[in-house]
Amino acid sequence: MINELEKKSSFNAMSDLEITKNSIEMLRYRNNRLAYILGLSGVALSLFAAFICMNSMNPENFQVIFKIILNVFILLFGFLCCEKAKTYQVRGSFYLIGLGVICLFRILWIPLQLMTNYSAYTTAKAANDVDAMNEAAKFLGATIINSDGQVNWLPADGTVRGLMAIILLVAAGILMIIGGVIGFLKAKKLSAYLDSLKETK
Repeated sequence: MINELEKKSSFNAMSDLEITKNSIEMLRYRNNRLAYILGLSGVALSLFAAFICMNSMNPENFQVIFKIILNVFILLFGFLCCEKAKTYQVRGSFYLIGLGVICLFRILWIPLQLMTNYSAYTTAKAANDVDAMNEAAKFLGATIINSDGQVNWLPADGTVRGLMAIILLVAAGILMIIGGVIGFLKAKKLSAYLDSLKETK
C-alpha cells in the first residue's frame, strides 16, 4: 500500500514537472500576446488622454509642443517595447514598466493644470474679474472658453476633461505595468529554461 502511494505521488510529481516543462517549451514557439495586447492598449489609452488634454489647451502654450513630442515618443517607443515584450525580451518588458510609471506621473502635469486653471477661470468669471479670467485663459483652449457646453462628444468643462484624462492615464499606466511584469516574468522563465537545456548538453 505504501509503495503504491509512493509510486502514485512520484508519478504525479513527474506529471506536474512534465506539464511545466511543456508549457515553458511552448513559449519558444508562441509569442507573448497577453503582454503585447496589454502594453499596446496602454499606449492607445495614453494617446487618447493626450488628445483630450491638447484639445483643452491653448495651442499657443509652449507646453503643447512639448506634449506632442512626448506623445510621439511614447507611441514609437511604446510600440517598440510591446514588440520586444511579445518576443520575450527582458529589456523591452522592463522599459514597458517604466513607460507605465511615466504615465502614472503624467496625471500630475496637464490634467491637474487643466482642472486648476478651469476652476480659476470659472471663479473669476463669476466674480467678473477680467484680469484673473485672462490669466487663466492663457492655458485653456477655445473649445472650453468659447463653447456653450458641448464640443462634439467632449464636455466643455475643464474639470470633467481633467478627470477623464486622469482616469485614462491611470488605466494606461496600469496596463503597461501589468503587461511589462507579465513579459518580464515569462522572459525570465524562458531564459532560465534555455540555460538549463544548454547545461544538459
